[in-house]
Amino acid sequence: MKKVENEFVKLSIENDILIGEFICDKLDLIKAKEILRLRLELTGNTSYKTCADSTQVKEFTKEARDYMSQGDAYKNISAFAAVTNNSVTRMIFNFYLRLKPHPLPTKFFNDRDDAIKWLKSL
Repeated sequence: MKKVENEFVKLSIENDILIGEFICDKLDLIKAKEILRLRLELTGNTSYKTCADSTQVKEFTKEARDYMSQGDAYKNISAFAAVTNNSVTRMIFNFYLRLKPHPLPTKFFNDRDDAIKWLKSL
C-alpha cells in the first residue's frame, strides 16, 4: 500500500483504489492546491478509481470547490466517489455537478464502504 499524508489529508492506494480522507474542518484554496499536488505525486502517471471522504470537513470555500472541479483536478482519476455526511455539502456538490458535469463516473455517498463497493463494481 502506498500512502502520503499531511496535517489536513491522508491519501492511500489500496487494492487499486485511491482513498483520500480530508482531516480538516475547513478546506480552502491553499489546502486544495496542496492536496492536488500530493495526489499527483502519489499517483504518478497512473489513473485510479478515487474515493474522497470529506465527512470531517465542515466548510469548503468557493475557491477550493472551483479549483477542485477544473484543470488537473481530474488528472489520474478514472471514477470518483465522494463521501459526505453533511447535507449542505452534498447539496453544493450536486449543484456543481449540474453546472459542470464531471467527465467521468461520479457518485455521492454517506458511507465510505458503499462508495468503495461502487468503485469496485465499475
